[in-house]
Amino acid sequence: LRARQIRFTMAVFPLFYQLADYPLKDIHDRLAAFAAEEGGEWIDQLPLFADKDERDYWVHPRDFYPNTYAHREEADFLYDAVDW
Repeated sequence: LRARQIRFTMAVFPLFYQLADYPLKDIHDRLAAFAAEEGGEWIDQLPLFADKDERDYWVHPRDFYPNTYAHREEADFLYDAVDW
């Protein structure tokens, strides 16, 4: 990417599971470190959802995949967060 002068942006959606005490926080931290080491832009979406009830963002109670509400909030957040 550097050779072609292409900017690298990594935006990570959290898993909608135990957002108040997120079990995968260390993985987000590692990804942030990787992006920084590689000179990329890091956008962590965990803070966007951290204080919210994850059940509001599930497709189904047995499927933690983000629903339309999660995607809408993510889109608004990314529009403001990305360095266009």
